[in-house]
Amino acid sequence: MSSSEYVFIDLETTGISEKKDRIIEIGAVKVNSLLEPVDKFHTLVKPGISVPYAISILTHGLNDEMLKNAPSINDIRDEFLKFIGDAPLIAHNATFEEAFLKAQIKKDLRNPFMDTMELFSLFFPAIGSLKLDNLIKKTGVRTDGEKHRAFEDAEDMYKIVLYVKNKMKEDLNYYVVAQRMLSFFRKEEWLWSDLIKGITPAVPPKEKSVHVEDDEWENNNGSRELKFSQVEVDAERLFSLITPPLDQRPEQHEYIKYIANSFNNNSALMIEAGTGTGKTLAYLLPALQWAVKNSGSVIVSTKTKILQQQILDNDFPLAKQLLDNNDIKALKVQGRNNYLCIRKMDRFFADIDLIDDFESKYSKLFFFAFDKLSDGGNFTNIPIWVKTTFPHVYRMLDVLCADSSNCHQSRCTYYNDCHYFSMAKCSKKAHLMITNHALMMNWPAHLPKGDKIIFDEAHNLQKEATEATTMEIDSGVIANLIFILHDEQRGKGVISALKKMGLDTELLTKLEATLLRLKDYDVQFKDLYEKLFVKVFASINKRINQDYAERLILFSPTLVYGQYDLAKSEEWKECSSFFSDTLQAFKYMNELLTKVKEAVIDKEYVMIIESLIEKLGELGLLLEQTLALSDVDNLDNQHVFWLTLDYTRENWTLSRALVDVGNVLAADIYPNFSSAVFTSATMKAGNKSISEDIGFDRITTRVISDDVISIPSPFDYKKHSMMVFMNDSMNAWENNFVPQLSSTICDIANLLGGKTLILFSNIRRLYACYDILAEKLAPKGFKILRYDLGSDVINYFTTEPKAILLGSESFGEGLDIRGEALSCVILERMPVMMKVPMYMAREDLYKIKHKVNPYLGYELPQRLLKLRQWSGRLIRSKTDKGVVLVYDKWFSSQRPEIRQNVMNAVFPMPVVTSSVKDVIDGIKARYRDWGYDV
Repeated sequence: MSSSEYVFIDLETTGISEKKDRIIEIGAVKVNSLLEPVDKFHTLVKPGISVPYAISILTHGLNDEMLKNAPSINDIRDEFLKFIGDAPLIAHNATFEEAFLKAQIKKDLRNPFMDTMELFSLFFPAIGSLKLDNLIKKTGVRTDGEKHRAFEDAEDMYKIVLYVKNKMKEDLNYYVVAQRMLSFFRKEEWLWSDLIKGITPAVPPKEKSVHVEDDEWENNNGSRELKFSQVEVDAERLFSLITPPLDQRPEQHEYIKYIANSFNNNSALMIEAGTGTGKTLAYLLPALQWAVKNSGSVIVSTKTKILQQQILDNDFPLAKQLLDNNDIKALKVQGRNNYLCIRKMDRFFADIDLIDDFESKYSKLFFFAFDKLSDGGNFTNIPIWVKTTFPHVYRMLDVLCADSSNCHQSRCTYYNDCHYFSMAKCSKKAHLMITNHALMMNWPAHLPKGDKIIFDEAHNLQKEATEATTMEIDSGVIANLIFILHDEQRGKGVISALKKMGLDTELLTKLEATLLRLKDYDVQFKDLYEKLFVKVFASINKRINQDYAERLILFSPTLVYGQYDLAKSEEWKECSSFFSDTLQAFKYMNELLTKVKEAVIDKEYVMIIESLIEKLGELGLLLEQTLALSDVDNLDNQHVFWLTLDYTRENWTLSRALVDVGNVLAADIYPNFSSAVFTSATMKAGNKSISEDIGFDRITTRVISDDVISIPSPFDYKKHSMMVFMNDSMNAWENNFVPQLSSTICDIANLLGGKTLILFSNIRRLYACYDILAEKLAPKGFKILRYDLGSDVINYFTTEPKAILLGSESFGEGLDIRGEALSCVILERMPVMMKVPMYMAREDLYKIKHKVNPYLGYELPQRLLKLRQWSGRLIRSKTDKGVVLVYDKWFSSQRPEIRQNVMNAVFPMPVVTSSVKDVIDGIKARYRDWGYDV
């Protein structure tokens, strides 16, 4: 029987445990089957225990004082049960509400629960995050985001479903997704299908036509022909376009001239632009002018999605406006395997079978919805919740992605609708292509090559290039292969299909026998964690810390560490023996699949088999290279190999990475462009730049300068800032460090009235410090914020008086808070470099190459670059003033030349030292100099 009413419900609680924590607020909205409002319910609840400070902050003020006169859960139970009746209860992440209601309202509560996460993941399949705040902003339900109050959140959930209802009336894609849902699920299987049935319009909306011109782009492989004599960029003209209300900054003028010089003279350039230079606009103006005048294209490569989106949404529209040219086009570009292949989905993953369970149906429905509603078919924005809740979706990403080995290109039936080629077609007409560093390591053949390139956030280029060239094999890899070959639970997979095709019985028998062999190895692969790899660590490393993931170098071309002991280890010999057997199974499976490919007529399955052969080949290569580590006379001289044990998940990963990516970048990437610009706010620390890290020192084309050109910030750091290093603080690992740090933070907070950001390199210390600050400062009216308390935490910090924000290391880059809201940045310790295998190998490479102390030549500059990045959060405008406090006595304990390196790195910010006892007086004096009443 269909439901006539539904109740949207949300709870606020003192925590996440239904056994230990208590409900403090209930909000609910009752609607009929057409989503018309019927009634509402709202009450605060006296919990009988204290409300944690973090919860009070998250819920915008629900504290003990506010709740002391509220009714108890017993007082409101009958009224609430009468309100909900037997209606289905709709909640966001419904398992949470269900657990609390059954624990504290009624143990045998029989109302069915419906999770909005399941529904919203289908109608917003590429939203990135299914947090309610994100959905609210996406749909425009509320401009200020999630309230974290029960009634408002319940009402917002209801409004988002109303949004979906309205979209089904006006957008055919929403309508067809709803129709597919109704054909897949009966109401007995999924109550959402019953609700959707009641609100789906009887007549579908009209289809909107979208056409992307082809222009036979494929025939020239996306390449362009430049004029023999290129039209030069006019730097002076471009700078004259920057008029009020925009600031005309001399530093920005100088930056534009350097970029124009690089473009006009086909040369390479490393240029550091201090905070406030306006570098993004300053490189976009010459890049776009050059592209338009020369019918060319410029690639901008960045590390972070945030910057990519900022360029698209903010800087590019402004540059286009200043150039007075609405025809300039920009496009965000990503690799082929990020896109859904519609042909594969339609061929292998569309219709449902009688044996399909809920997850199978949901997965098929999800990819159908993703094709229709994702606005580009790009996998990178699939919500994490979907991939973790429905592993079948995650496993199918590798199967359903577009790839070069089995693409029909223009011969494909789905070519005109193809997500990847739609992007590729648009890219041919784009003057600006915005991409990421990783993709530059393997640029797709079907995309325009680009004539010139700008690497923004260039200080991250080495790391991103390393990750793009790293190979890995882990304890779950064979299971994923088996899933594709034969999904036993659902009777699906390549082998099942081959049986239906009537494949040669003998060949099929061998294939099944090898699959059984792989299944046996899969069990052993997982057992390797405990039986062998933990013993390898114990025998060679002599140290196992089960609180963290640990890494053991198996071989490095630069380190005489591990490999000889490794070759002698009985445990490693046993591992090698098993790897050797696995490798032989991979090779034999490849031989069989190659024969199968020749016997199969169906081209679709030929392509799937080809992709399996390619994957088996990659895994086999890594195993082969790893087995060779025991041969000390024929060792790899370019890569570092290491083993990672993750004690929390009880799994292992074997990795191989290139030690010096600079050689690859200089030989294979940079020569493809007539100009290459490398830019960032932090590219140099003292006398050491990132030149060698990114292979700039090996560029064979013309360079404007062998070293980084530095454009100083227009901000007066000397007058408006100060960096203070402690000279007698405790070490971060000592027991009383957090109480001591917290005491100083409290003193600074009282002095400044909040306005403080603390950056932590250790999350445990962050949480411990948070608890102390909440206890000491919250009663005084301070708002103590933590990085994980909702997506609006930054906005809260900038608008609330007396706010303090505790952030992780990730807050050290990209955070842009201007004005007095941020007047002090505290680093809980001097930035450190983790002794991971790649870092150790590169440190030793530096020593071998330059015959100098690797600490001074490599580690210290890396740490100072981080220090510059983190301290760069403080001064973000000409009027900003403040102090950076490094709560670490490291500086005072260093030799004079190292201290000088630090001061050179952060120049012109003055550097001083202070004792814990005197630091507040010193900071107070500085703020008084700036005219603050402290």
